[in-house]
Amino acid sequence: MDPVNACNIALYQPEKTWIIGHVGWLRALQRAMERRGICMVFIYRDLRDVAVSMLHHIMADQENLKHPEKQLYFDMPDDETRLLAIINGVGKDPGLVKRWTYYAPWVDVPWVHAIKFEDVIANKPKAAEDALQYCIMRTAEVNNIPATLRLQDYFEMVSRTVDMLNRPKETSGTYRKGKAGGWREYWTPAIEEAFDAAGGNDWLNRLGYANTD
Repeated sequence: MDPVNACNIALYQPEKTWIIGHVGWLRALQRAMERRGICMVFIYRDLRDVAVSMLHHIMADQENLKHPEKQLYFDMPDDETRLLAIINGVGKDPGLVKRWTYYAPWVDVPWVHAIKFEDVIANKPKAAEDALQYCIMRTAEVNNIPATLRLQDYFEMVSRTVDMLNRPKETSGTYRKGKAGGWREYWTPAIEEAFDAAGGNDWLNRLGYANTD
């Protein structure tokens, strides 16, 4: 989702509704969401798995959310070359780490509930409950009201959130296996060197992935 369009959505987002999607950080968007008291659950992921996910997205069916540089990648000889291009950038694609920096500021926004993708898939009920607790507390704080919710409503909302986390891949153009650690099947010394040179390992340390080699 384009951050500028997201600003307009944030300003007019109906109450008691939610939006699922990818949106880069923009100061104006953050301020618009703050003014409205919108809750934001930001799920981030090991950038190495993001690189592999991008590889599969690019090489998927031509009609699957067409990547702007698909043909460039199709013309490359192997997946190692493609992953190097994903990391370093090619054509109009700025590269993995640069692309991540469009989203990264959300992690440090105090009122955003940032959570690792790996923690979500490890325990979806807990992830759903934590997200709901965050939304309840944020809504109460913004509106200066007691943070209360009927127990029945609470568990129904947790159940619906778990259902959303379990939504089938047919509802997402980029969802594939939904597993962590798949990067190990593709990583080579050349890819690791490029990833490190691009600043990827620095981000792994900052995001808490330093011990997942």
